[in-house]
Amino acid sequence: MKKFLCVLASALLITGVAFADFSGPSAYPAQGFQGGQGFQGASPSYSVVSIKDVMNMYDDQIAVIQGNIVSRISDDKYLFRDKSGEMVVEIDYKYWGGLQVTEKDQLQLTGKVDKDYEGVTLDVFRVELAK
Repeated sequence: MKKFLCVLASALLITGVAFADFSGPSAYPAQGFQGGQGFQGASPSYSVVSIKDVMNMYDDQIAVIQGNIVSRISDDKYLFRDKSGEMVVEIDYKYWGGLQVTEKDQLQLTGKVDKDYEGVTLDVFRVELAK
């Protein structure tokens, strides 16, 4: 009986998770767990730069960009646009922080520049609605 109650309590706790993600156009269907919560306190302040500026940054530099997600490319990759251009950003589900956004929502993304043979992407570790 105790095992049954433990299993039942665990199942009830697991089903209470809040889901968050981009809910605009997608070339790739959402799969797996898409929810998460994150730290909502103060973070180091960085200046917002354009996507054009990010393309000229060094690998592993921290960048903050502001704009809109245009579409989902794959499970955790999105096409992001600002006034200077477009780039691919990678946002793991755990960094959504409970946000549910569409292509109309202005976002501020903080992440690490990733330069490799495929091009330049931003590995995002903080997603916020732009102020």
